[in-house]
Amino acid sequence: MAFIINPYIFGAAGYVVDHALVFNGVDEYLQLASPSARSSARIGTLDFWFKRHSDGGSQVFFGQDSPDTGYGMYLWIDASKRLQFSTENADGSVMLNRISTGTFLDTTSWYHVNIQWDTGQTDNTSCTVRVNGVAIAMGTTTNPASAIDNPIFKTGNHIRMGRWQNTDATRFLHGSFANVCYHDGVHCINGETSDGIWIPTDPTDNAFGDGGFFLEFGNPSSLGADTSGNSHNFDVTNLVAADQLEDSPTNDADNDVGNYPTINPSLPVPSVAESQPSHVLSEGNLTATGTGSPGYVQSSVVTQGISSGKFYWEFTFVSGAISSRIGIATAASISATAPNISVYVGNEATSNTNWALNAWASGAQKGKIGHGTGSVTQGNYANSTTWAASDVVGVALDMDNGALWFHRNGTYLGADLAAGNAATISEVQAGTVTNAAVGPNSNCGHNVNLSSLGTVIPCFTTDGGGAAVVSINFGQKAFAHTVPTGFKRLMSANMAALSVSSPATGSFTGNALAGGPFIYLGYTPNTSGTSTITESGGSASTITWGTHARAYSNGFKIIASADDYNKAAVNAYSIAIDTDAQFASNNRSVVS
Repeated sequence: MAFIINPYIFGAAGYVVDHALVFNGVDEYLQLASPSARSSARIGTLDFWFKRHSDGGSQVFFGQDSPDTGYGMYLWIDASKRLQFSTENADGSVMLNRISTGTFLDTTSWYHVNIQWDTGQTDNTSCTVRVNGVAIAMGTTTNPASAIDNPIFKTGNHIRMGRWQNTDATRFLHGSFANVCYHDGVHCINGETSDGIWIPTDPTDNAFGDGGFFLEFGNPSSLGADTSGNSHNFDVTNLVAADQLEDSPTNDADNDVGNYPTINPSLPVPSVAESQPSHVLSEGNLTATGTGSPGYVQSSVVTQGISSGKFYWEFTFVSGAISSRIGIATAASISATAPNISVYVGNEATSNTNWALNAWASGAQKGKIGHGTGSVTQGNYANSTTWAASDVVGVALDMDNGALWFHRNGTYLGADLAAGNAATISEVQAGTVTNAAVGPNSNCGHNVNLSSLGTVIPCFTTDGGGAAVVSINFGQKAFAHTVPTGFKRLMSANMAALSVSSPATGSFTGNALAGGPFIYLGYTPNTSGTSTITESGGSASTITWGTHARAYSNGFKIIASADDYNKAAVNAYSIAIDTDAQFASNNRSVVS
């Protein structure tokens, strides 16, 4: 049975989260020296949304310490990828502790965390942790030995967001926060279910108490501003206005608010699988640094695919070597290929599945469009273009007319710039494909209707040897150049509905490694249902999530090396999905 998934089930008509704040995982944090007062010493609620940008190491949400001994409070994702919440007595011993059974690995969308405590209780009612509205299972539970005042946001303590504590310079958050709230003396939850999807509600509908705060991150000049009315403003360390994003767990197409794609940290790999480092991602997974040696390519894809509509994004050379391929890859080719993704952009063994502009500083392929083995090229496309650091490459993809255009610093490219055959923004807006890089009846020689390719995903490469630093922007930050009329930012509120079936079926080429391929679906596996992988020439094996594969809101990644799940050959999959599970619409990450 097929289900039509509607991405507009929530949006501007309801409560909208307008902004997020991204932390770099290195040295950025917020600090409140001391709350001025507390309404309750035992009861409270911490409620916020977050989006991971790294699936490795400890990721700290809150750290609290006291000038006195003990009285710490810590909330983080530990090295085992589990959510842990812990508070301390005055002597430093554990008062309250919760460690989740499930893991938090999904870097594609948003989690909602709600923690309610009452340290007047000595059983499991002393603390409940909910994720996306559901109380999650706990593998470790420690309750107060007796009714006791808790240290959480205690007057005189130092409270830090995105950092462990002042003496620890290693554990920071690489992720984004949105709508961070503390409700002092109140139990509440700032979310509700609408049409089967957990969505934010207005935190101001609930009391904040004397010690409460509400951080909306709406003012780029005052990122730590408390809008609860209590003036518990946080001091800002190393965060700047550019760290404010329009990335959001809600959809509001009219104001360009929604869940935006980032570079997929589950799939940046080098040209020689597992033997060379991949791109190093930073700045909310919007910046990639090449770390390779000469002679091989590092490649990355992003977290969101496109099957219809018109979209625009920008790619910027920040520094280092100017040697990149910028383009699109089909979701089918990504899933069908073992993780050697130098073939994804401009060098695919099967032609017409991937298309890229060769933005190189020099060389025979400079400025040309490539696909196919070895980089099939076209004549004089953009041959007079000189590429340099700080250049911005604009990408306009029209899946309705099946065409792709590029510009350099606002000037659109074409079949022969020297002869005056460049595209114009007017042509792009009108859907006139004559000078498109790829499209039906293009002068550039690549007469392919891209709408026939199914879902395509933005991607790029950097070549080794120059420590290239590049960035990509889908509109979560201000664009450098004019967006063609009719083209949209690539984010959830602008995505068309999908017709999907349960189970989702297809195939992938395995690599017999623990770091297996990522299979893009565009919607979320149902980890409670039955999903299988059938090895080449073998029988079906049931997936145990977290052991054989990891579930993400946009697909799944193989993490088992056994032939039953990851044979170095073509393997088939059958994945159970939820009827409301389109990644672009529900904006919710997966606990697995």
